[in-house]
Amino acid sequence: MSALDLWRSRPVRERAVLGTGAAVIAVMLAVALVWLPLERSRARLEREVPELRAALDTLQRDAEEAKHLRSMIVWGGNLETCLPDTTRMYAALKDLEVLAVFDVRPTRTTDIASHILPVKDQLERADMTYVTDTYFPMIATQYTPAMVKPVGERRSTWWIIGQLGKRLGIDFYPGLDVDTADDDDVIRYILDTSLGDLTYEELTSERVVTQPPDIGWVQRYVDEKVGGWRLSPPPLADQLERLKTHENVDGPGSLVLIPRREKYHENSKMIEIEGAPPTKAMRNKPYVFLNPADAEEAGFAEGEKIEVRSVNGWIRREVKYDATLRKGVVNVPHGWSYEMNVNRLTGSREVDNLTGMVRYSGLEVTLHPLPDARSQAAGSSPFVEA
Repeated sequence: MSALDLWRSRPVRERAVLGTGAAVIAVMLAVALVWLPLERSRARLEREVPELRAALDTLQRDAEEAKHLRSMIVWGGNLETCLPDTTRMYAALKDLEVLAVFDVRPTRTTDIASHILPVKDQLERADMTYVTDTYFPMIATQYTPAMVKPVGERRSTWWIIGQLGKRLGIDFYPGLDVDTADDDDVIRYILDTSLGDLTYEELTSERVVTQPPDIGWVQRYVDEKVGGWRLSPPPLADQLERLKTHENVDGPGSLVLIPRREKYHENSKMIEIEGAPPTKAMRNKPYVFLNPADAEEAGFAEGEKIEVRSVNGWIRREVKYDATLRKGVVNVPHGWSYEMNVNRLTGSREVDNLTGMVRYSGLEVTLHPLPDARSQAAGSSPFVEA
């Protein structure tokens, strides 16, 4: 008996029930296999199109500006670990005619500099809190004399700037003779030309000078200059609404990259302790921090070296469990170079469409095992605490 004859032999009611069930199953399969993926794609496109447009605008501006960029001066920053799209950016820095770097220590940026300008460090110069005092919880400044003599031919930053200005015919410090001035003369110059009434004699005598906090100036500024607080302007509210769809990224094993500041190092500084073995010198170690549940679902043991990938690149670090992280995120602290540099995962395509700034957080990443790393049990890695 053929399948058609078997179907015809069934009672009409049974055929109706089976036919209805088959139709329902077909609709469910169509929803699961066609509509749901299309809906996810629609939501994803709705979220990403504004970002892609902003990224395109940024790339076009970058391409136009790159035609004119021939030199760059870096003021004590290690660009290799702080700018996005590390591989592409680092290659572009090498192509500059002039890459002049002011710094007190060697970095991956000084490695490729055309000119290194070695300057005095914090203990080699007389100094006062300047610019950084904006972070203080009170109105305060302090003065410290130089504690040690400069190493080698290090000079003060202001002196190098002043001498370059003379060669360019620009007086960066009107009224200051950069040929005869010293660090204390510059501190006096700053105080004499500032809006405050603090004198050099008072500062060097007291060493630390404080004033009572000015309570209410923020509110006055907002009222007078801005016209009141705007806690939820429509463009920001719309963007936050779109970000809700980013809570659960598409694809198996996908996680959202988030940043972290660590206790014992600042950016790429203070990562290693001089004279200690490499693995013992790191007070903060270059881990990939995962919620234990995410790590276990992916099959990663603590201490196992894995690869983290994004659309921009990849990094390789060892897994560290962190139960304080919520599920669905991966945390990769910044500051390290080479294959551990988290900015290999960032790029100029992911741009915040409100500010035009590249995004260092909220990026989709996936985790992948390394074939030669499965044999590393927790505790056998040099980066896992005993």
